[in-house]
Amino acid sequence: MTEYIVGSGNFAHPQLGIVSYTVRRSARRVVARWSATGLQLSVPPRMTSADLERVIRQMLPRLLDIKPSNASFAVGDTLDYGDFTVRISTHDSDNRSCVTRKLSRDSFEISLPCRIAVGSPEAVKAISNAMRGIAKHLAPSVLLPRARRLADEIGRQPLSWEISRGRKILGHCNSRGTIALSYALVFLPGHLRDYIIYHELAHLSEMNHSAAFHKICNNYCGGNEKRYIAELKAFRFPFS
Repeated sequence: MTEYIVGSGNFAHPQLGIVSYTVRRSARRVVARWSATGLQLSVPPRMTSADLERVIRQMLPRLLDIKPSNASFAVGDTLDYGDFTVRISTHDSDNRSCVTRKLSRDSFEISLPCRIAVGSPEAVKAISNAMRGIAKHLAPSVLLPRARRLADEIGRQPLSWEISRGRKILGHCNSRGTIALSYALVFLPGHLRDYIIYHELAHLSEMNHSAAFHKICNNYCGGNEKRYIAELKAFRFPFS
């Protein structure tokens, strides 16, 4: 009798670490994503353990290529992102949750309760959530002035600028000419932020990724488009 995977659970993989899975009735194929706590799989019904192992073997090179680097936060760390810094600390007050404090206009502190080990999945998730909150707070003041300046320099103005809440899509330009920039860009080095902005500005001329589009984008980037794309693929954000 064939035994199908049901419900949800987790297992250890020698290269991927702890893998969590959930069988979803609406799923048509295995979908994988990395989160702060490890690899998450959405599994279609009527899939056996052997089927899943086979799919994971096929997906393994790609999964390892996009696997986030292990968080290396330590108490006392000050993380410098150019326009702002984030300090990691702990507290032993009655507040048993992670606390984010604004120390100055461009300085923040993420304070974890002492009961949580800083390298634990719980701590990584708490720091990840706090980082997202800081980024969403800062994004309009950090990203939009720079975006407008670059647009002025090349003489191409979108209909409007927006800050988006997604991290997977770092920028988007719609057919009306509105450009949205992800809040996550605040963590990128300045030249990679500029690349995303130039990429979306190039879409004002070419609403595709044709050779003509890349020629425009590469020109905006001073001939460095391919190098910036490679750097962006290798970049690891401080949250999932």
